[in-house]
Amino acid sequence: MKLLHDSSASKIVYDEQSNIVHKTLKLKTINEHWIRLYKEFQKTASVVKVIDIIDKHTYSMEYIPNIITTVNEFTEHWRPEYSFIKSKNNLIR
Repeated sequence: MKLLHDSSASKIVYDEQSNIVHKTLKLKTINEHWIRLYKEFQKTASVVKVIDIIDKHTYSMEYIPNIITTVNEFTEHWRPEYSFIKSKNNLIR
């Protein structure tokens, strides 16, 4: 397993054998209703696919190389480290 991200809120590890990412929430449990809705949404949208809930804090999803961050972080106007991406053309692809 390769560590991709580790913060006070979550940890993300990549399993190179299976090409799957495991995200563990540290401060809260997984909202199973949200996961069910997201899994329906992902059937028709070009988004990272959630695969399964592992336990109450961890779920698996597909691995997509070269992901920098989440959309939420890109859209936070106070995050200067992402100022290079802040244009409508870069957010809509």
